[in-house]
Amino acid sequence: MWLTFRAIHELDAFVARFYPPRHPRRRVSFTWNVRLPGGTHLTCKELTMLSLSVRKKATVTMGVPVDADGNATTIDGAYTFANLNPELATLVPAADGQSFDLIAGTVANQMCVIEVSADVDRGDGVKTHTEQLAIGILPGEAVAFSATMGPESEPTP
Repeated sequence: MWLTFRAIHELDAFVARFYPPRHPRRRVSFTWNVRLPGGTHLTCKELTMLSLSVRKKATVTMGVPVDADGNATTIDGAYTFANLNPELATLVPAADGQSFDLIAGTVANQMCVIEVSADVDRGDGVKTHTEQLAIGILPGEAVAFSATMGPESEPTP
């Protein structure tokens, strides 16, 4: 289910090339809490890439946001989630605005990008901070094999 370090590095480079950061000088950073089928739980700060197998579902829950110095802070209201690649996966936001389910479709070896936004000024105004989470959609388990046969030849005595 997880990609190798090299694959993650290559996918990160791909995402950076096609989805450049909108805020090069970040003031706030989100923490991601991800629960995968089978009970696997992962918490990462500034996570940029995860993976999900086709036809599988994972719940992504936002952690505590931090300021530029790494101090825990808050946001105003709820997070907003947007799926930039709905043809690859279905995003189902939770009612509390703190998490979402992502259900992968049937197309593998593609990158699904989820955009997460929140009001971060902690006051009356609105200052939106946006980050992107890249999720690699991986092939599922093998369910069939294939074989090819070379040309016929005479056996060697």
